[in-house]
Amino acid sequence: MSGLITGISGVRVMLYDDFIDRVGALGDLDRAEAETATQGFFEALDERLTPAEASALASRLPAELSAFLGQRRKGALSYPAAAFFARIGERQRLDSRAARERALAVWAALREALRPWELMVVRARLPRELAVQVR
Repeated sequence: MSGLITGISGVRVMLYDDFIDRVGALGDLDRAEAETATQGFFEALDERLTPAEASALASRLPAELSAFLGQRRKGALSYPAAAFFARIGERQRLDSRAARERALAVWAALREALRPWELMVVRARLPRELAVQVR
């Protein structure tokens, strides 16, 4: 993904429009669907991250995406992949299959945008079934 800029903290961050465009291309989604899929994924991911992990990931994301992280004030939740996709589906009013496909598109775009060591933290917090599917 080529759309990276240097943020305020000197950390390289991706551009929002480039990220959304990539999600759309990977998931065969229009822009509105890609934005909704991205929001649902990050909100569900936020539930699985500790506040420190959410903050670290947010520092690598554009403001439009980092706004979906850090909403939890307590520790990370743990639940299986089916529940992860169900939470995304509920937020987007989708069945679990469609929610899963969109989540995989967002995860693939995120994998392209982050460095390997940054991905390790996110992958460790994803449901095992999801993390191993998307290496």
